[in-house]
Amino acid sequence: MAPSVDCIAASLYCAEEDVSSGRAWDHDDDDEEGMSKRTVELHRRLTDSMDAPVVLLDFPVEDDDAISMLMHKEARSMPEADYSGTFLSHHLHAEARQNAIRWMLKVQEYHNFGPLTVALSVNYMDRFLSRHHLPQSKPWMFQLLSVACISLAAKMEETEVPILLDLQVQDNIEQIFEAHTIQRMELLVLSTLEWRMSTVTPFSYIDYYFHKLGISETLLRALLSRVSEIILATARDIRFLIYLPSVVAAAATISSLEEVTALQAADLHQAFVDLSIDVSTKYVFSCHIFCLKSAKQE
Repeated sequence: MAPSVDCIAASLYCAEEDVSSGRAWDHDDDDEEGMSKRTVELHRRLTDSMDAPVVLLDFPVEDDDAISMLMHKEARSMPEADYSGTFLSHHLHAEARQNAIRWMLKVQEYHNFGPLTVALSVNYMDRFLSRHHLPQSKPWMFQLLSVACISLAAKMEETEVPILLDLQVQDNIEQIFEAHTIQRMELLVLSTLEWRMSTVTPFSYIDYYFHKLGISETLLRALLSRVSEIILATARDIRFLIYLPSVVAAAATISSLEEVTALQAADLHQAFVDLSIDVSTKYVFSCHIFCLKSAKQE
């Protein structure tokens, strides 16, 4: 007889860049404030009233110093450097990861979680897998990890967290885990991640970018949902694992503005330079190309 899930789960305890700055487009003649003429015009078009931009996200708009601190430490919120290579070498299966994220999105929809909860749970899963090996012969352990990660993320982010049994939304899942089994996996995740659960994600930058770009209240309401969808779409694609959260956030912002407005990507990229948004334009450009491809595949 095969060992029980609880017996195997109990054994889990025994199993224990500098990015260079680049510019994709040359400046036009700068005005007296140091911004190119097309950025001044872009800023005017994004702001449809004389009032200050209204930011409707759940977080306060961070100042430049706070964002610089986030960018300084965001690399520590990433998986280990060779993590994406494990998929290319087939030590991990990208399909299993995608299925896990798909299930997390089902849980988000069912329990009405915020998008940040999914972003955190994916971050926990990737960081854990980059440090801890799960045997491919036991696919149920990937499922158990998914449950543990979204449970931890919900505890970090949501005001109301369902009990562990209710958290396991059934969508072609093979097994329902008991609460103490999930809690053991949660402890393993916590210890592996050294209890660093308040991590930097692309959502950490969105309100700041919108504020710097001068997004009006009317336009902002149209953008919030779409930029969240794009960020969550990038989470499913292993190609985005090489990009820092600030870069993914910038690319998602540009992609959403392209869709909702008639603005051109070149002007939006240039605006990030002119407005002194300290993010690598070179990496934002390539990440933006991937964002467009991911959006078409949705």
